[in-house]
Amino acid sequence: MQNVMFLITTACIRELTIRGSIRYSTGCFSTAVDLIASGKVNVKILITDRYQFEEAEQAFKLVRRGDVGVFKVMIKSISGTQLRIIKLSHLVKRSLWPNLEVGMPPALIYGGIASLRGD
Repeated sequence: MQNVMFLITTACIRELTIRGSIRYSTGCFSTAVDLIASGKVNVKILITDRYQFEEAEQAFKLVRRGDVGVFKVMIKSISGTQLRIIKLSHLVKRSLWPNLEVGMPPALIYGGIASLRGD
């Protein structure tokens, strides 16, 4: 996020209309889930690349490069593992790696950090 500064007198004299926006509002998440569940929105097309877990490092490099046409990258889990979401507040208090189970690298999921752990 970046702050934008302007002279309020200029906005008033020129009779400018200034509008702000946010990414979501109350009810947006449930509406989105309903649209996906009903099939009205196809989210599968958002995943442009898929990698096996063993190729996770390649996937992270692809995302980091920011290539045109790469939107979302999926890293498939190892059979017999489950996904565990780590709260970002924990990461502020401690370094990232001690929070991960069995030393596996993290994957960014919906703004959170996830790790895989075996059962």
